[in-house]
Amino acid sequence: MPALVSAALKWPETRAHQPSRRFTCKRPKPLHTSHRVSWQIELLRTQEASVQTEPERLFKQGERVRLTEAPFAGIEGIYQMADGERRVMVLIEILSKPVAVRVAPASLRKAS
Repeated sequence: MPALVSAALKWPETRAHQPSRRFTCKRPKPLHTSHRVSWQIELLRTQEASVQTEPERLFKQGERVRLTEAPFAGIEGIYQMADGERRVMVLIEILSKPVAVRVAPASLRKAS
């Protein structure tokens, strides 16, 4: 048993343990992207400056609109205001009483 331990400590160096020159290669140099990055930053700045700060509204407050999607499809109402980015508030009449409902802006059309 001691012969195995001493043999394990004297590990012979073979060609398999030495680095192969055939598979080694130089690492590629990093691309100099400072010019490309600064150009993209300037492009983004000009695009940001050209964007409107306030989106244009399709309907004005008090304008008559028609709902096109269920459950209120075909009912006319009065546009009140935008309620966030994905909802608008419309005042409709149900059972002779005004009721404010929140719907998606895509479900509205101008009443004729």
